[in-house]
Amino acid sequence: MRSIQFINETESEIYVDVRDEEGLSYYTHFSSHKQVSRYYVLGEEFLILTEEIGQIPWEVGSELKKVGNFVCRKATTNFRGRKWNVWFTEEIPIPAGPWKLNGLPGLITEAEDETKTFYFYLEKISQYNGPVAIKPPAKGTKIQGWDEYCKLVKTRLNRLKKYLESQEGISVNISLDNTIEKIDN
Repeated sequence: MRSIQFINETESEIYVDVRDEEGLSYYTHFSSHKQVSRYYVLGEEFLILTEEIGQIPWEVGSELKKVGNFVCRKATTNFRGRKWNVWFTEEIPIPAGPWKLNGLPGLITEAEDETKTFYFYLEKISQYNGPVAIKPPAKGTKIQGWDEYCKLVKTRLNRLKKYLESQEGISVNISLDNTIEKIDN
């Protein structure tokens, strides 16, 4: 079941949040070098994007700070249209982090884009000794690769824009600036 929530609506803007029981998710499988992401993209369906894990060009600095109980080092990068500042700890030597940020010699405990639109913070970490069944997202239309995803998003945006502009007196500007991955439109 999908829920649609109108979060903000003014005379000139509308923001819609669409969720279902599986939600939006990001799954990284390091041994196969694949990432699987689940998005809702204007239309009637969710998309499952499978892509190769690329090398993120990190610049690791010397600045240190504590995040929770961990000593962390600062790193920066430009990734998917945004400049990111992150803090990672080598005390947990796992090259993972929130969303699709990865590839450092330790767990990313905090991440923020330069515009402060997106912020991630490791709130709690604990050890679990039971079996773990982490599965990639499954419900949605499967697509392969970032280029195919961008092409599909642009097609849907153009279709929506044409439909809305066909209504008398409506002018439309669709912006993707507040999406985590920037897509030129």
